[in-house]
Amino acid sequence: MRSACYYRRFRRLPLAAYTTICLCASILICKFFILRNIEGSRIKFTKDDPPKMINLTVDFMLEPPIESNDHNIQVLVMVVTHPKEYRTRQEIRNSWGNNSEYDNRTTKVLFLMGRPTSTSELASILIESNNYKDLVVAEMDEGYKETKCLVKADSDNVLMLYNYERLCEENKAPLILGKCNIQKRVLRTISKWAVPEYVYSANEYPPYCSTGTYVFLGRDLPRKLLVAAANSLFTTSSNFRMLPEDVIWTGILAENAKISRKHVGAMSFVDAPEYRCRDGYKHIYSIHMNRVKSPITYYKKLSNFEATPCYWYKFFNILLGLFLLFLIICAIVQQSIYNKKTRIFKESLDEALRLGIVRRIDRSEMESSHEQPPIFTTGTSASP
Repeated sequence: MRSACYYRRFRRLPLAAYTTICLCASILICKFFILRNIEGSRIKFTKDDPPKMINLTVDFMLEPPIESNDHNIQVLVMVVTHPKEYRTRQEIRNSWGNNSEYDNRTTKVLFLMGRPTSTSELASILIESNNYKDLVVAEMDEGYKETKCLVKADSDNVLMLYNYERLCEENKAPLILGKCNIQKRVLRTISKWAVPEYVYSANEYPPYCSTGTYVFLGRDLPRKLLVAAANSLFTTSSNFRMLPEDVIWTGILAENAKISRKHVGAMSFVDAPEYRCRDGYKHIYSIHMNRVKSPITYYKKLSNFEATPCYWYKFFNILLGLFLLFLIICAIVQQSIYNKKTRIFKESLDEALRLGIVRRIDRSEMESSHEQPPIFTTGTSASP
């Protein structure tokens, strides 16, 4: 009776487990649809979209001082930040943005932000700018005329700058570099990034680069993008300007300006770093902070991950080492067998000479003969 009770209870267990799993999945699906479709989380496009002109000439409030070596800058990194994100900027200065982590003769890191909303914020920004001289919140002169690469990064990106320096050296302008294998399909529903057809009628965006960081390669490339923006809906349509920033600048406007995009990988949008193998070692360009917004923590994580052996390369090296070891062992065994056979042959020959089975033939005897007899001959053979 007791065993039958246990049997029935055991049979009910899978049904209870399946029911629980289905219930949890239903809750997650409902939560997904609710969060994706609530009005506050979606881009608010307007169907009439009255023309609102925008001036592409931006006046800044504050600029960093132009230094003597700024004309040598090849890689200019612009980190898009908010006036209130002082702690994040400070952690960037102490981690991947520290000038000890890259060649500060040819690379420069600046923080780009909008206008402070209060006098207290403005006062803090002025003090910070005076201390670090790396804030861009005002009108600035053209101090980076020879800049080859413009690296755009959000404040929640962590970069390995010396890899960006190498990336800029190895590619030819004009080109946009980044994580450019992004899905191009235009989302219409079930997403806060949903775009109605009256805003963008095509089913797919042009190829574009995402993850918050990408590289404009070419001294004239920003100007080409601004010209393309001036000749597009960007200057008149509020709806167009509400499209994702990377879609606009690295996709639509880049396509209009006939600027190529190149996918380089190793730019991660999740916590797990993506990497590319170079000479058997892992190299990373950037990672996106999703959980803890701590550039120092993520930079340590990337530093520990950088330049570690690629697994396939390590496995290949192991196989190659085993193969070489096998060849060495085969050579040793073959040499040992050859030496053993030579020793046995010499011992047999000496024994045959001792017993008179064979005899030696002198060189003079060989020369007197018309034929070339063997060096040794049997003892029963007749002399010539």
